[in-house]
Amino acid sequence: MLTVGHFTLSPNRIIFYTVKKLAESNTPVDVMTVTQELVNTDQIENIGGTTYLGQLAGSVQTTANFPFYQAILIDQYKKRLMTRAVTDYLANPTEESAEKMYSTFIEAQEIGQEVTVIEYKWGVWNRKR
Repeated sequence: MLTVGHFTLSPNRIIFYTVKKLAESNTPVDVMTVTQELVNTDQIENIGGTTYLGQLAGSVQTTANFPFYQAILIDQYKKRLMTRAVTDYLANPTEESAEKMYSTFIEAQEIGQEVTVIEYKWGVWNRKR
């Protein structure tokens, strides 16, 4: 399942958090409800305003490919985790840092094994397993 931590850019983290919060409260998720929630929580300017949100929404032609996009995000996140672990090891090559690097690799392999898909249908985002 995607988490806020899977995103690198702060605006995308904020937007994802907002979408997830709305979905968990069974509020329909669309550009309007996300915009309103971002305004209500004083986060709209932190994401680049309605312009960025509109560009982001307009850049997705269809949500049919959401599972593919989700897999890309998780894969990139895993690469960042492993890169960080290797960098830490190379900066301090001890047995302890080697063990930490190894455990990070094991954890990274397990990430994304059970993916919850958020499906967009009829203008509403819904969670399904």
